Formats: sequence, C-alpha cells, structure tokens
Amino acid sequence: MPAAWAATFVKKNPEYDMSELTYAKFEELFQQTRTEYDDVIGTRDADLSAFRDTGGKLLTWHGTRDQLIPTAGTVDYRRRVECATGGDVDDFIRLFLAPGTEHCGLSGGRPTISPR
Repeated sequence: MPAAWAATFVKKNPEYDMSELTYAKFEELFQQTRTEYDDVIGTRDADLSAFRDTGGKLLTWHGTRDQLIPTAGTVDYRRRVECATGGDVDDFIRLFLAPGTEHCGLSGGRPTISPR
C-alpha cells in the first residue's frame, strides 16, 4: 500500500517502478509528500486548543499491528496534544489501542492472535 500511495498520489503515475528505490529517492518522495499533503493529513501541529474550546471531541483508535503507520506515532501525537494544550486532555480527546488489529481494521477489524 505505501508503494501504491507513492506511485498514485506522489508521482501521479500508477506504473511508477519503486523496485530500485534508493535512500536518496525515498527522501525525495518523502519531502514531496510533505510538501503536497501535509496541510491535509499532517499531524505536526498538536495544539488542538481551538478545537477543544469550540466543544470538539476527538475519538481515535489505532491497531497495535498496523503495518503502515506506527502505533507509537499515534500515542506520541496524543502526548504532544497534551503538552500543547496545557495538561489533561481526556475531556476532549481519547485514544483507544486495538490489540492485534492491522491497518484500518484489516482482517475485518478482528484482532489476530500470533503464537509466541
């Protein structure tokens, strides 16, 4: 799925070949993605005080087996919201972790159990 994102949305060429992607080319794709899409899907600004002050409520969840977006990033964003808005944020933002669930609830959103 990340390859499809890069080909379709960043390079705007579904046939874009990523098989020989170098680190330098990856950095270029990453920066291009930030330039084009950060205003829409970026999570750098953690100050949600205006959202909170208008009565906004944010419920978010993240599967702990997400293979595309690291769970730790979502946990860190919630922590950054807490720091940016001055403390306890449980009155307007909640984060729920879904054990064993992959990206966007793949596998029907049912947790998958892995043998140890």
